[in-house]
Amino acid sequence: MSAIRKSDVPVIMTAEEYLGWSMGARPAWELHYGHPVQMQSESVGHGDVQFAIRSACKAALPRDAPCRPKQGPGVLTTHNDIRIPDVYIECAPDSDSRSSLANEPVGIFEVSVISLDYDMGDKRGIYFNNPHVQHYVVVVPDTRAVYHWQRGISDPVELSETGTLDLSPKPGITLDITTFWAELP
Repeated sequence: MSAIRKSDVPVIMTAEEYLGWSMGARPAWELHYGHPVQMQSESVGHGDVQFAIRSACKAALPRDAPCRPKQGPGVLTTHNDIRIPDVYIECAPDSDSRSSLANEPVGIFEVSVISLDYDMGDKRGIYFNNPHVQHYVVVVPDTRAVYHWQRGISDPVELSETGTLDLSPKPGITLDITTFWAELP
């Protein structure tokens, strides 16, 4: 890992340049339409919910399923735009563990603590630019709410505190959202 000073950040770059430049960089960076953007620090609660979502997805997916919950690598949304979701479900995992991009991310989860308007607005459209993304889910720990958009359906399914999140047809799992809040006070 290497620390990157803002003064060392290129003004604009391609996706290929970004992948080489950002590998192991701390703090983490995304590529927004060719421009590197530093990601915000995460809170403890954000991390707890992120871990709970990934764990719930892992428990729901059959062991022999091609899909796996992941976090870390970016999702190429459009030309020279790479976003890093909190958790995503990958249904065509790369055999190269050093890969920096998701191959077939079918579900995207964003834990929204301070960026709710952006997560529920522009970011949703950005992720749906990737033709593999079928589900976009915003999880709001403060209100214990979940908003689920499915490709081709404009209105989200809204769940509050309890309920079942249905990620059909692909990856074909359901999640009890109460597990998302298990580690929160």
